[in-house]
Amino acid sequence: YKCVVTSTEQNMTDLETVVPLRVFSVTAENIKVTPGIDHVITCSISGLSAAANVKFEDPSGATITDTQIINNGSSSYSGGSQTATLTLKPAVITALSTSPVTYKCIVQSKAYPDSPPQENSIQVEKLNFAVTPHGMEVQSNRDATISCVVTGLTQALDSVVWKKGDTEIGSLSNPSNYIEDDGDLVGNFQTTTLQITNVGDADANYKCVVTSTEQEKTDYETTVPLKVFSVTA
Repeated sequence: YKCVVTSTEQNMTDLETVVPLRVFSVTAENIKVTPGIDHVITCSISGLSAAANVKFEDPSGATITDTQIINNGSSSYSGGSQTATLTLKPAVITALSTSPVTYKCIVQSKAYPDSPPQENSIQVEKLNFAVTPHGMEVQSNRDATISCVVTGLTQALDSVVWKKGDTEIGSLSNPSNYIEDDGDLVGNFQTTTLQITNVGDADANYKCVVTSTEQEKTDYETTVPLKVFSVTA
């Protein structure tokens, strides 16, 4: 931009002065977190003329000062870009409410210190862990598929074990009648299934046993009922 001034007393007409306007952008994505592992808030800045000052505010509006969890990205500044991060530790995540909270990434230009700081909000949502069993009712001597849907994940489960009663499927006398599938992480949930061929004549309670480090769950058992009925014709 230019400001153009005229001053008769100074004998100046249409004196032009260039006034630079530097435009930069900030990207900060919302994240979902779990209490058993670190999660990182990332604030990506582009279009800078020099490294910027970056700070983070917690949901109370207080500036976070712990240098062990903040990297303002100034050392990585290159080509007008800078990436700042805030690491949320498990103790911090555990203390969060179950409702989403807002952190802020605040960017202040060093090249133009008179410019107002730019605030960017990041929504942080703590995921609740849950296992939903899906049993079924099946005719005897038919095949069946039961499952457990595990929600509240950002990483795949560390392990999945299926049991019939208190015995692991692999230890049964007929393990070939069972097909276990741990499932894949989709969004924030994972579905593990157990296929059973040639179901016997009696009801049975199966169990899915899952371990999730990020949710601080070890050998978490959920009962999945299988009801068997017979048909006589």
